[in-house]
Amino acid sequence: TQYGINIGQASEGLYQLASAGLSASESQEVLTNTLKLSMAVQGDHNTISKLTTQTIFGFGLEMSDSAALTDKFAHAINKSLIEYQDLASAVKFAMPFFVSTGQSVDQLLGSLQVLTNRALEAGIAGRGLRQAMAEFAEGAEDSTRQFAQLGVKVVDSSGNMLQLTEIARNFAQAFPDINDNVELMTTLLEDLNVRGATAFVHLVQNVDEFEAAVGDLQNAHGSAAEMAE
Repeated sequence: TQYGINIGQASEGLYQLASAGLSASESQEVLTNTLKLSMAVQGDHNTISKLTTQTIFGFGLEMSDSAALTDKFAHAINKSLIEYQDLASAVKFAMPFFVSTGQSVDQLLGSLQVLTNRALEAGIAGRGLRQAMAEFAEGAEDSTRQFAQLGVKVVDSSGNMLQLTEIARNFAQAFPDINDNVELMTTLLEDLNVRGATAFVHLVQNVDEFEAAVGDLQNAHGSAAEMAE
């Protein structure tokens, strides 16, 4: 009643939560937040419920994290050209590789904000990020890989993958002339494939914006309610 949600839409979203195996109490907790996000972005509640549940399961979050997660979704949508249905598509492609390389939700959403603002359609951005993360993971300990030979680190001293903002910053510091560096562009194309290189180069070129976006997402509390109001 507070946000004028249609009961039919609410029921469809609740069905998604039940289908995912949530208990009644868990569904009630998540439902409050997905309904708020649906109103905030004027989006299909069924799609939003599925996106929220998949992301919670994918990143190993708790159902109690749904409020913080939907606030991050609202913030990403409000601060970039990405729309809720495109966000769902992009997350579907990229999330498994972000999870497997130890990246955070903020890294995923922040990178999608930057790429969408650079005219990369969300599905393409998601596939590009998936390709980049897969190749970085595969070549992390391979000294013969081109980016390793260029002296750019993608893992820490313990062998753990760095956060994507750190990797992008390392490239930006090593190659401030990335826009004009034909050798580097060729290397990235060879190592990351066209999609991966396209996505990653945009993050390197706009690393300040990327870092700021990730930082803002960490402080997105209340964004969904603010948008809904």
